[in-house]
Amino acid sequence: MLSEQAKTSFDAIFKQSLTKNLSGQCTIETITDTVNLSENEFVLLTIVAPVFKFLTLFYINTDESVKSFFLSEVDSEKRDVNDVNNDQFRDSYLEFVNVFCGVMNQYLLKYFNYLGTSTPYILKRECATDLSLLNPGYLRHFKVTVNDSIIFHITLSVFDFADLDFKASFDEIEHTSGELELF
Repeated sequence: MLSEQAKTSFDAIFKQSLTKNLSGQCTIETITDTVNLSENEFVLLTIVAPVFKFLTLFYINTDESVKSFFLSEVDSEKRDVNDVNNDQFRDSYLEFVNVFCGVMNQYLLKYFNYLGTSTPYILKRECATDLSLLNPGYLRHFKVTVNDSIIFHITLSVFDFADLDFKASFDEIEHTSGELELF
């Protein structure tokens, strides 16, 4: 069972990791559900430990301003959105999501010794509609707005396999680069 403190900590780690990875002013609001979202697909990433599985769903918004924003976040070539096909945009979006997951993983390693992360993969939105039926210990949906104009949505879900209680703190994390983890 997840304690309230653990839920608050997962929430805080998510928000800290997201704002750390986004350039610009970021507002994160909790929303009640995903029924009215227009996105048709999402990227799924998991972080697993012996005591929990943490799923993060990044809904793919293909609005031109959103595409342009994510291209500028990760594309070293700074290509114009009109010169980029859908696969190239997806690659940029997947890269952003993967980096985000890596930052979350670094924060969580302060509290859990054994963590594994998945590679990002894309699923149809219908796959997420029954997530609550799996009885997660924590399920929250967010609307993220960057620079008052870029909007995308994220769902977080934690499945607990044991009693889980920790309190997140945000001291500077040790940044590593170029490491390859094999599972």
